[in-house]
Amino acid sequence: MQTSLDSARLQGELELARRQLAMLWNAEPDFDRLSGDLSQLPLLPDEAQLQQRLLQSPQLALYLSQQRLAESLLQLQAASAVADLRWSAGVRYNNEANSPSVLLGLSMPLQNQARTTAQLDAATAAAGQAALATEQQQRQLQLSLLGLLRQLHSIRAEIRATETRILPSARAVLKATQQGYQSGAYDMTDLLAAQQELLDSQFSLLQLQQRFHLQLTQLQRLTGFGLAQSGPVAFSPSPDVSLLAPVASARAKELFDEN
Repeated sequence: MQTSLDSARLQGELELARRQLAMLWNAEPDFDRLSGDLSQLPLLPDEAQLQQRLLQSPQLALYLSQQRLAESLLQLQAASAVADLRWSAGVRYNNEANSPSVLLGLSMPLQNQARTTAQLDAATAAAGQAALATEQQQRQLQLSLLGLLRQLHSIRAEIRATETRILPSARAVLKATQQGYQSGAYDMTDLLAAQQELLDSQFSLLQLQQRFHLQLTQLQRLTGFGLAQSGPVAFSPSPDVSLLAPVASARAKELFDEN
C-alpha cells in the first residue's frame, strides 16, 4: 500500500514536471518520455574564461545600460546648466542722419540658478548611484559564478567517488552476502539490507548527476552562454577531469545492464 501511494505521488510530480517543461517551449505536453543521459557530464571552462563571459551576461548588460542612460542624462543636464550666450552683429543705416552705424548684440537666456543647480546635483547623484549599482552587481555575479563553479567541481568529485569506491564496495558486499545467505551464514534481513545499500548508492549517483546538470544550467543562465557542447567536450581540457565523462558513461551503462 505504501508503495502504491508513493507511485501515485511520483506520477503526479512527473505530470507537473512534464507540463512545466512544455510551458518553456510554449507548447502542450504531448510527449510521454524524454531521452537523455545524466552520466554525460560536460567538462567546464576555467574560471578566467567564465569571468570574460560574465562581462557580456544579460544581467550585467542591463545594469550597464542603466548606467549609460544616467550618464547621458547627466551630460544633458550639465549642458543645460551652461548659459547659451549668443553674439550678433549688423549694420544699420540712419536715413535722417545719412550715416551708417555698426550694431553689436549679446543675448543670454534667463535661468533659475537654484533650480538648475538642484537638477544638476540630482543627475550627478543618479549617475553615481547607477555606477555603484553596476559595480555591486558585477561583484555579486562574480561571487555567484565562483560559488557555482566550486559546487560543480565538488559534485563531480562526489560522482567520481561514488562510481569508483562506493558502488564497487556495495556490489562486493551484496555478492558476499548472497554467498553467505546461500551457505546459511546470513539471513534474509542481511540480504535485503545489502540490496538496499546498493540501490541507495545507485540512487545517490543519479541525484548527484542531476544536481550537476541543474547547477550547470544555473551557470549557463548566469553567463548567458551555453557551456556544454555536443558530448563531453571541454572548452579548455583539464588533466584532472579529462577522463570523468567516459568513466561516468561506462559506469552508467554497466548499471543499466545489471538492472
